Amino acid sequence: MKPNAKIVGIGVAVLLIAVAYWLGSYLATAQMGMPSAATAQTTEDPMARMAAAMERMAVAMERMGGMNSGSMMGDMMSGMMGGSGMMGQNMQSMMEQMMQDCPHMQGMAGSMMPSQPATPASPLTEAALTRTTMGEGIKVDATFLNPLLKPEEAAGKLVFKIALDTHSGDLMAYDLTKLAVLHTSEGLAVEKSFTWEPQSESSHHRVGLLKLDALAQGKPIIARATEYIELELKGIGMTSLLFKWEEAFLGKTKP
Repeated sequence: MKPNAKIVGIGVAVLLIAVAYWLGSYLATAQMGMPSAATAQTTEDPMARMAAAMERMAVAMERMGGMNSGSMMGDMMSGMMGGSGMMGQNMQSMMEQMMQDCPHMQGMAGSMMPSQPATPASPLTEAALTRTTMGEGIKVDATFLNPLLKPEEAAGKLVFKIALDTHSGDLMAYDLTKLAVLHTSEGLAVEKSFTWEPQSESSHHRVGLLKLDALAQGKPIIARATEYIELELKGIGMTSLLFKWEEAFLGKTKP
C-alpha cells in the first residue's frame, strides 16, 4: 500500500473511532437518570466494544507494515481510554496531525461527525417586520421600526416606515396622516397625532416615516397584554389597506 493510501486508511480508522466514542459517550450520558446497575452496564459496554475493535485494527495495521502502525494504535487506545471519560491529548494531537497531513480529510471529518443544531434566527429584522399589500395598482410596504430602534431614537413615538409604488396616478395626492388608523387587540383605535417625515417622494414612488405618539390618554398604546397591532391606511386606491404585527414582532416596544 502506498504511503498516502496508508495515511488515508489510518485517518478513516481514526474518524470511525472518534464517532464510535462520541456515540458511546452520548448513550452513557442519556442514561444518567437510570438506576446505578443499569447505568454501569450502559457505560461499560460501548467502551468494551470500542477497545476490542481498536485491538483488531491494530493487528490489521501491523500486518500492513511501516509507519509503526501498531504503536500508533496503542497510543490511540491509551489516549482515548484514559482520563475522565474524555478524548485524551494523544488522540487529539494525532487527529490534528492527520488533518494537517491530509487536508482533504477535513471535509470527511465534517461530514462524519455530528453537527450542532442551527440557532434560530431572530424575528426582529427589518425584512421580518415588513408587511406588503396591494390596492388598486398601488403597492405599499409598511415596516414597524420600533423593535429595531433604541428608546432615544423612537423618542416616544411608534414609527412605521411606509413605501408606496405605482405605475399610474399621483401618490402625492394621499395625505397619510389623515388616512392612518392604528388598531390594537384591546379594541383601541387611534387616528390622530400622526406625522409624516418624507425620505423620498415623487408621483410614483414615496418613502417616509409615519409616526404616532406612543401614549394615548396618558397610557401606552402597546401594553403588556397587547397581542397585536394593526395599521390601517384608508382610501388608498379606493380601499383600506391593513398591516398587522403579532405579539412576537412587538419586541421591546412592550413596557
